[in-house]
Amino acid sequence: MVIISNGFKNFHMVMAGAEANTRKILTMYIAGAYPTNNVIKWLTMPLVKKIFNSPRFIARKDSIDDEVIRSKCLPELLQLLSLKVSNIRYLEGISNYLHVLSFKWYAHLAVKDIREAHALGARIYHYRAGFGHSSAKVAQELGIVTLCDHSIVHPMTLQYMIDNNGQLPTLTDEVNINYFWQSVLDDFQYADAILVNSQFVKDTFISQGWRDEVIHVAYLGVDTPFLQHVTPVVKKRQNKRRINLIFAGFFGKRKGADLLIESLLKLEGIDWHLDIAGSISPYVSRKFDKFLNDGRVDVLGTLSRQELADRMAVSDAFVFPSLAEGSARVIFEAMACGCYVITTPNSGSIVESGVHGELVRTGDVSQLSTAISNAANDIQMTNTVGKNNAKLIQEKYLQKIYGDELSALYRKLVG
Repeated sequence: MVIISNGFKNFHMVMAGAEANTRKILTMYIAGAYPTNNVIKWLTMPLVKKIFNSPRFIARKDSIDDEVIRSKCLPELLQLLSLKVSNIRYLEGISNYLHVLSFKWYAHLAVKDIREAHALGARIYHYRAGFGHSSAKVAQELGIVTLCDHSIVHPMTLQYMIDNNGQLPTLTDEVNINYFWQSVLDDFQYADAILVNSQFVKDTFISQGWRDEVIHVAYLGVDTPFLQHVTPVVKKRQNKRRINLIFAGFFGKRKGADLLIESLLKLEGIDWHLDIAGSISPYVSRKFDKFLNDGRVDVLGTLSRQELADRMAVSDAFVFPSLAEGSARVIFEAMACGCYVITTPNSGSIVESGVHGELVRTGDVSQLSTAISNAANDIQMTNTVGKNNAKLIQEKYLQKIYGDELSALYRKLVG
């Protein structure tokens, strides 16, 4: 019934593919490099394993039958090259060009798969925004319903929100959009419907003139492989005088890195420790070098799923003051590990103040400092909320529930 196109890396659409496969409605799953069983056997051979140590690549695998997988390795290699080029000064334009080219190459190679899947009876093409292009156009021409999956705020609002402390632009505000995001915006024209992962993202589309009935919402929750790493929550609190905080993701301006740093430096009389699980943006590295070398801060780099779950399990609070997201999956993961959550409405999460943690205004350093201070000063409350968060995820925000919502949407779209 459905073709699912994940694009590159371990994106959330692998969850959609696994759930569709379990329900026997997956006609084809298209991705960049993907670890099929034969690929894994080759990568785990002793000699090959010494040369290519690739546990993160193997971790992309989910419960999708190999025979429905169509892998596009070469376009993903081109995208990796574009990321390398982006680190070279004055070559940002070339990097964006190569990035878009890799997406469109992927889409071009997928056209053959779309025609094959159509012959097998596929009725829906569920594709990741930016990876549709010619493949989505051909799907429309064949009479297949096209569903574009977009996982962040509307492209016309993104840079404005970063530059203006998370505030949405109006239709009359002047906004900047680069070549990459223009390509994603162009991809929307081939969509019969848009799927987003939070009401917040839907609101950004409506602010740009989209009709309510065209935009559908399905919260992702936590994928099954991550939950397998989560140990039962028995909070934790080894040092009763210190609050253990964790941030996960790319530690940069969009995620509110500078706001978090300023809020922690404002705290007085609070013993805190911060783990940063993820890479650091060059901007943050240059501007806040002294903070990153503070003894109260551990820069962990990119962690495996098991390592991230372990770190979250010994943290009291997850702090994520993002200016613009879709629906940050890492918040759901932190909740599953029993963390109290301090975040903004722009994270697109389910967090409610006084229920799951604290929502603070985007860009408000003082309010963020107060929220951290409150969590530190009432650690019993903080840990109780964390335990309730873990229970909530197990009950309502699992991969299976996301799969149920997708299946209902597919049925609705095809009548």
